[in-house]
Amino acid sequence: MYKIVVFIIITLLFNACTTTQNIEESNLTKIGEHKSTQKKALLVGVSNYSPYTMNLPGISSDINRVKETLGKWGFDIEVLYNQDSIKLEEYLKKYKNSLKPNDIFVFFYSGHGSYTEDLNGDEEDGKDETIVLSNGSDDMHFLDDDLYYYFSHIKAKKLIMFDSCFSGTAFKTLTANFIPKTISAKFINKILSKGVKGDDKIEGEYVVLSAAQDNEESLATGDGSLFTKSLITYLNQPDGIDNTFQNLKDGITKEIVDICQIADVPAHHPKLSTSKEELKNTTVKQYLEL
Repeated sequence: MYKIVVFIIITLLFNACTTTQNIEESNLTKIGEHKSTQKKALLVGVSNYSPYTMNLPGISSDINRVKETLGKWGFDIEVLYNQDSIKLEEYLKKYKNSLKPNDIFVFFYSGHGSYTEDLNGDEEDGKDETIVLSNGSDDMHFLDDDLYYYFSHIKAKKLIMFDSCFSGTAFKTLTANFIPKTISAKFINKILSKGVKGDDKIEGEYVVLSAAQDNEESLATGDGSLFTKSLITYLNQPDGIDNTFQNLKDGITKEIVDICQIADVPAHHPKLSTSKEELKNTTVKQYLEL
């Protein structure tokens, strides 16, 4: 009888310990899931266009600089380079379906910009701005309407950077070392995206840094584009991530203007847009939770 009682007590204690362990593991899982923040980045770069006279130098350097910096900050990074750039919509759909409001998403594009005829009547000037993707044989517009649609439906907090320009002027070399990052629409023979009817803006929380004003040409060099080089130089300073986005934009602008003055080429002036005015005075560190 004594042995039976002892056996029952031991069995009850074992079951109680096991149940407690399972509850603790379950709670840990829930806590971890609740607190986790995904940090995702998509980098798109195009240097090879058709014909080859439209090629841009230094784009691989832009991508590598941004990738190295975001990697140090703990981002999970995917890269679409040259012919892979035409997969852009596929990847944006993936982030649209997978990211949550507490996640962080960074998008970076370096390549040509242009414009095409407005397809849905939402542009006052009758033109849709585009980034220009390429598979090496065909250059293709990707409309700003479609970018805004996907960025609006990606629920994460967003940092979006465009190192391109949309003036759509004829491609020309200013000097042997400075190449404008824009192509006239007459050289582009396809539209990759279809044009989404909606507001010409991005919804949700975002910061957008663009290399140039709408009527300017951002510049590429063999060692990388002026905007990206200046951006990464500032961010990698000892107190770089403690800069506000406004200070970051102002510092990049000054450096680009100084370089262009020395080289005697027209300067371009970066642009900062935010979903809320106060985000301009938020530090990079705070916004990206570094």
